[in-house]
Amino acid sequence: MSTKKPSGHEFRKRRADAETKKLEAAEKHQKLTKFFGTPAEINALENSQPSSTSNSHATLSNDNSIKARSTEENNSDLINIHTLNNTRDLPVQFEVSNNEDENEIVPEEGFKNNSPRTDEPRNFDSRAQSDVTIVGIEDKIDLDPGNWPTRLSLAQKSYILNKGPRSGAGLNYPQNESGRRFNDSHFWRNLGNGEKVNRNWLVYSNSADNVYCFPCKIFGGHTESTLHSTGYSDWKNLSSALRSHEDSKFHKEACFSWIGTEKSIKNISGIDAHMQAGIAAERQRWRDILKRIIEVVRFLATHNLAFQGSVEKLYQHNNGNFLGIIELLSKFDPLLNEHVQKVVGGSSKSCRPHYFSHDIQNELIQVMCSKVSDRIIQEVKNAKYFSIILDCTPDIAHHEQMSVILRYVDCKEKKVVISESFLGFVVVHDKTGMGLTDAVLKFIEDAGLDLKNIRGQSYDNGSNMKGNIRGVQSRILEVNPKATFIACVNHSCNLVLSDGAKSATQTITFFGVVQKIFTFASASTNRWDIFRKHATQFPVKPLSANRWESRIDSLKALRFQISRVRDALLEIGANTNFDVDTRFEANNICSQIEKFEFLVLLSAWYDLLHHLNVVSKMTQEKTVNVGATLQLLNNTEKFLEDYGRNGFVTAQITARELGEELGLEEDEMIFTAARMRKRKSHFDEENSENATNNSNNDPALKFKNSCFDKLVSCVQDSMTRRFTHMRKNLSDFQIIIDADCRSTCDEGELLRNCKDLHFRFMDGKDKDIEGSQLFDEFKLLRDSFPEKFKSNPHALLDFIAGSCLEGVFPNIWISLRIVMTLPVSVASAERSFSKLKLIENYLRSSMSQERLCGLAILSIEKELTCEIDFDDIINEFALRKSRKVLF
Repeated sequence: MSTKKPSGHEFRKRRADAETKKLEAAEKHQKLTKFFGTPAEINALENSQPSSTSNSHATLSNDNSIKARSTEENNSDLINIHTLNNTRDLPVQFEVSNNEDENEIVPEEGFKNNSPRTDEPRNFDSRAQSDVTIVGIEDKIDLDPGNWPTRLSLAQKSYILNKGPRSGAGLNYPQNESGRRFNDSHFWRNLGNGEKVNRNWLVYSNSADNVYCFPCKIFGGHTESTLHSTGYSDWKNLSSALRSHEDSKFHKEACFSWIGTEKSIKNISGIDAHMQAGIAAERQRWRDILKRIIEVVRFLATHNLAFQGSVEKLYQHNNGNFLGIIELLSKFDPLLNEHVQKVVGGSSKSCRPHYFSHDIQNELIQVMCSKVSDRIIQEVKNAKYFSIILDCTPDIAHHEQMSVILRYVDCKEKKVVISESFLGFVVVHDKTGMGLTDAVLKFIEDAGLDLKNIRGQSYDNGSNMKGNIRGVQSRILEVNPKATFIACVNHSCNLVLSDGAKSATQTITFFGVVQKIFTFASASTNRWDIFRKHATQFPVKPLSANRWESRIDSLKALRFQISRVRDALLEIGANTNFDVDTRFEANNICSQIEKFEFLVLLSAWYDLLHHLNVVSKMTQEKTVNVGATLQLLNNTEKFLEDYGRNGFVTAQITARELGEELGLEEDEMIFTAARMRKRKSHFDEENSENATNNSNNDPALKFKNSCFDKLVSCVQDSMTRRFTHMRKNLSDFQIIIDADCRSTCDEGELLRNCKDLHFRFMDGKDKDIEGSQLFDEFKLLRDSFPEKFKSNPHALLDFIAGSCLEGVFPNIWISLRIVMTLPVSVASAERSFSKLKLIENYLRSSMSQERLCGLAILSIEKELTCEIDFDDIINEFALRKSRKVLF
């Protein structure tokens, strides 16, 4: 519906108001230049003042429609007001960069263009593209008009006009149902004199198989055809439709608006140029301020420091680390100091947005966290195969937090990197196998990852995690049968030691004495000072059922400085400043550690713990693979067999060395014989009693049978029982991880193993490898690869990636990646709990779950956090919601 034409009086009134506004703006600009400008700019302004004023008057008296300008009008570089109004919702803010060729004259661009048409998009000239960009965060959109929404937003229109029309010429146009198709000849208009003019406004949509009018689509032309709305695809009548459309009034007005907008962008100068330069400078100032704020957030997050204090005001006591660092930086940064002074000294309206509040901190944390998470998820998608590592712990707020870790093989720059990345904490309320499974599967699906690409899973030895019927691992196997489960080797080794510690009464008493030493020393600061004075190398430490290294750490102080520990106890026992009970307890502990049985158990247990601790340490590394882990376990079993045969003698030799260090006599370094218990014997028990007495006559043999042999046997049985399931699950991978197996087996066995591996990773029609092709590749592998790469799966995978042999050995390449993806430990999840305790302590127990996960990701994935680009963070921050400041 057309608007009512204004009367003559109304028209003259509007023109006068517009002229007045222009004059006021010009005067304001002159005043600003005289106040802020350099002497050269002021002189140039005074010399050009009459001509610029006359030009302003001349511009305001123009006709309401844009016509071809004369040379004198082009020099004014001012744009008709009616033209800018015709752009409707088009943004009027532009950013202009400084250019030495600012006064260069750009030739006017009209409709007629006899140059040949190309497939390149119609765009501004190089000067306009390098110097002028639309201000604000651009809402990028597909340049195909068939994919444009019905109503374009301001940012979308700006983006499209900057890019220009994409003609689509030279494409292979499809035929419609009637056998007709679009032709490139329609891009040209035949004039009456035989000349051809380029229809630069006509755009072909490859997605919709339609043609559109570029200016009418943006500026809203209204014609009988559908070129401005849904597109036109009646190829039979296209020629007449194009002629009718381009002769219409609405099409010409849209073209005038299009060209006027382009000219306004190219030729922006005068008052507008200074205003836009000021806008650009203000925009850059706010971006620089936000960069400093982001760096403070990143520093505090990566160092696990608290942000807020009890006060949220600058230059107030207890205002927290965030505002404190802002105050510190402002002393040396003029830009930040100016901003801080505006916040502190200005009124509430002078600096309303300061971006120091806790809400802004949370937003920046979430933006940075999303960038890091997106980077991790993209790496996992590129790797395709991944494994999940889970573990749970209660936090300070008594919430059960489940840590989610993904393990994957990242092949970048021809180098293989095994990564275990933290994705976040999940609060779980249902701790059953079903509840934990639902929580982790939902978390992985929300991250955009495919559950079918899970190839491994590793948890601790809890029944709700490793249960074969209702545990997490069995439920995930129902979803994906290819997800091989491996119980955490470190937890299993810890349970093996726990079983050994309960194997005999002597071992229980032994660890009781060890724990009693720490309890006695730590009960008083005076006692602890005495122990620290004597035991300078290794302090006494307590036992722990959960910490994997607690036992060997507690024994290390006694194994290497037992005489100093004894001296500390003797000093406390002889010190009359302590009460009688304390002195008696010190002497009692001293007598217990001087027993030869205690010294033998100290030596034996330290040997066992030292060997298993090496296994635990090596399997905690991210780069360890299942092949190396199986080799470590095999070596441990051989060590236990040898120690069961010869360990008792070795333990006695070490115990005698410790006894000599304590100053014990030779008769004190023997096993204590137990008092013979006499009972009434019957007439038929004489022979059996004599045999029993003979077996109990040797105290060393009795101690070996009742304590040492039980200890070693219990540890061996526990190792076999707890790692049987792991060996069974990895039996099909033996051909991949064991080079000796590949070299010693015949071709028939090799082919059978390859087929087993083929069916292991086959789910219906979905399969990862071809068994027959894998067999051929392994035969070639025997003769082609150097020996140093055959024995190490990681080295072999690295060699294939570095030599670009993925296409030559595709099945070996896939198999090795799957094997390297399998986890053997949940140490990464345990490390995340350490960060959890640092971030959410008793002073920060009310922290929201979203903030907790964000800070944890930024802290744990510190390397990725430091690689984030400032501009990406600022752009994402500006896009999240409407801001009072233009970034």
